[in-house]
Parts: sequence; C-alpha cells; structure tokens
Amino acid sequence: MKIDLKRNSVWSIAEVFATGISLFLLYKYVVSILGLKSLGIWSLVLATTSLARLGDLGAAAGLSRFIAIAVARGDHARARDFAETALLTNFSLYLIVMAILFYPLWWGIQFVIPADSLDEARHLLPYAMASFALLNVNSVTLTILVGKQRTDLKCKIVILSLVAQAATVLTTVPYVGLTGMGWGQLAQYATSIIGSWITCRSLLGPHTVSIVPRHFSRTAFKELFGFGLKLQFMNLISFLFDPAVKLVISTVSGVETLGIFEMAQRMVLQIRHVVVAPMQQLVPAFAHLWESNPTEATALYTRATTEAIIMGIPLLLLTGIASPVISMIWIGSYQVNFALFANLLCLGWIANAIAAPSYLVGLSQGTIKWNVAGHIMTSAGGTALAYLLGTQFGSVYLVLGVATALAAGSLLTMVLNCWSYGIEPFPTPQQLTAAIGLRSRNVLSRFRGLLFGPWKLS
Repeated sequence: MKIDLKRNSVWSIAEVFATGISLFLLYKYVVSILGLKSLGIWSLVLATTSLARLGDLGAAAGLSRFIAIAVARGDHARARDFAETALLTNFSLYLIVMAILFYPLWWGIQFVIPADSLDEARHLLPYAMASFALLNVNSVTLTILVGKQRTDLKCKIVILSLVAQAATVLTTVPYVGLTGMGWGQLAQYATSIIGSWITCRSLLGPHTVSIVPRHFSRTAFKELFGFGLKLQFMNLISFLFDPAVKLVISTVSGVETLGIFEMAQRMVLQIRHVVVAPMQQLVPAFAHLWESNPTEATALYTRATTEAIIMGIPLLLLTGIASPVISMIWIGSYQVNFALFANLLCLGWIANAIAAPSYLVGLSQGTIKWNVAGHIMTSAGGTALAYLLGTQFGSVYLVLGVATALAAGSLLTMVLNCWSYGIEPFPTPQQLTAAIGLRSRNVLSRFRGLLFGPWKLS
C-alpha cells in the first residue's frame, strides 16, 4: 500500500485552517449575541464534563497502530476486529460513565459556577455530556482512517462536520441561546461519526465491516487495552491541565475572564497546530529509522526541530503582536486582557511546538516516562502557579503561571528524551542559518516564478 505523507500533511494543515476559521466565526457570532460571560459558562461546563475522561480505558489510544499492522499483513478481518471492538468499547463505556456522573456533576457544578448562572449551566449539562460522549466515539472512527494511512479522508470529514456545526449554531443560537452551541457540537460529531464509519467500511470492505458494529473481540480488546493503558495514563495527566486551569480562572477571576482566556487559548492553539500537525507523520518514520539507520533518525529529528523553530517562533510571535487587532475584530472591542493572555500563551506554546519532535521520538520508541514527567510539570505546576499568582497578583499573572509551566514541562521532556537517545536537543546556529537561507531562497524562487513565469520574451 502506498503511503502519501505529503497528501496527508497538506490535508492536516487544511483541517487546522478550517477549524481555526470556524472557531473564529462561531465565537465572534456567539459573543456578539450572548456576550463573553455566556462563552465562559459554556467553556466551564465543557471542562467540568470532560472530567469523565478519567474513566477512559484507552481503547482508541493505540488503535491506529494496530489497524496499520493488520492492514499491512493483508488481514482486513483483524483490522475490523480492532476497529469494531474499540468502537463498541468507547460507546458502552461513555454511555455508562455519563449515566453515573450526571447527578454528581449536576450537584457539584454549583461550586464552580456563579449562583446567577447556575440554572443555565445545569440546563447545558446534558448537551455537554452527550457531545463529550460522541467526541470519544468520533475519536475511534477517525483513528481508523489514520491507521489506514488516509489522514486526508479523515481531515475532509472533519471539515464537513465543521460546516454542520456552523450551520446548526448560526440557525439556533438566536432562538435558544447557549443551547444552540450544544446542538452544534452534537451535529458536528454525529456528522463526523456517520461519515467516517461509511468511509471505514469502504476502505476495509463493506462485506467485512457491518453497518452496525457487532464484532467484539476479547483478544483485540486485551491488545488495545494493554498498549493503550500506558498511553492513556500519559494522556490523562495532559488532559487534566485544561479543566484544572479553567476551574482556577473561574474561581479566582470569574467566568467573563475565563471567556477571554478561552478565546485567546483557542486562537494560539490553532496557530500552534499549523506548526505541529504535519509532524504526526514522524512517529512511524522515527520508529523505522531508529531500527535501520539511527544516524538518519537523528538527522530527521534535527530537521524537524529546525522546522519547528523557523515556523513556530515567527508565526506565534506575529499572532501575539496581532492580538489587539484580532481582539477588535473577534470580540468587537479592544480587550487588554485578551492581548496580554495571547502574548503570554504564545511564549508558552512556542516552547511546546519546538519540543514536539522530541515528544514524538519518545512515542515512536515506546518510552514515555519523560513525556509523562513533562505533563506532570505542566499540569500540576500550571495549576499551582495559576492559583498562587492569580490570588496574589491578578489574572494576567495567573496566565503567566500557566504559560511558564507549559514551557517548563515541554522543555523538560525535550531535554530528557534527547539525553536518553544521545541526540542534541537543539540544532546548531549553522544548521539554523542554513535552513533559514534555504527556505528564503525557495520562497524567492517561487515568488519570481509567480511574477515572471508565465511571461516569455519574443
């Protein structure tokens, strides 16, 4: 089977841009109609609901690996067993977890939501829980496509689902308020699940994969669970960072400040995704090269880190510089906190983007202890610093604590993973200069081609 990494990378970037545009338009629309406070309430309800991830068995964590191995061996029935087992596991798990957690969350949300917004938050809770359950079912169906080396199809389906979400939100929010955001997410994930499952059946064979999943394999479940458990432990630590920080912001600074933070964080993350999305293709490349040609694996790491530096630093710094203008366009007025939050977060995510190749080296080799160490520093340190600085000095210093812990955790993973495999964490100044020069020459060459290419002297 031919693997088209370039096609997959191009569509990964297209998905990032589509998600960013959709996010920008929807948040601007919701803020203009309902205000920043409403957006903060929705963000906090989602963060509270997502605590259900603590019960995840990790069925989807390593699914793409098992699908890829089965397909490479020509065993589509085995690939089907992994796919349907993971899908049935996640569907059943989150159905049970959400049923168990509904009333505890309904009661406990009073401690993180202001009293004047409590009724609205409780009204949104069923929609948030349902959308979170569908999100985790959706992660399985999309991961199957990644395992089939068709990230491009996965990205196309995600883009289509964004259209469904936008259409639903635009037509319902004026009439039902924040409930329309819940309907929008339900429409998004339902569209994605249906589209990706139909595509999975086509790729694996409609005679092999049934319309309604019914093949549960104990053997496949044991393999998925065994491999996914250690990845899930790492993912859970990473996952706790977002809801914990949001709970601190809501408690210390209020839900309106949380709404501003949510918009700044989402904006910066979209730019960061432009840098790191193509890197997901590096995991199998690192795994292969470290077995066959370690020298080339080291060279690939250096090239990837160099690309992260020369792309990530300018893009994220420019995002921070442009944040006042973005605030006026997106929110409708200049929000000082939005600009300050965005600039601080840009610095933290720059370090994270530069450290991404080393993180993927650890994943490719199955050695995740230093990845876990970085996540612990980020999640625990970020929450603690945010609370300490926020209560003493205000919301800007709170976000400074978040960004500092994010950068420290990312760089810790980078240094320790590189130390483990005997590679230099950062490219040399000469390597950076050469890469920047090559990139500049390529850009100039293409620019000249656009200007003069079509013209011929007679």
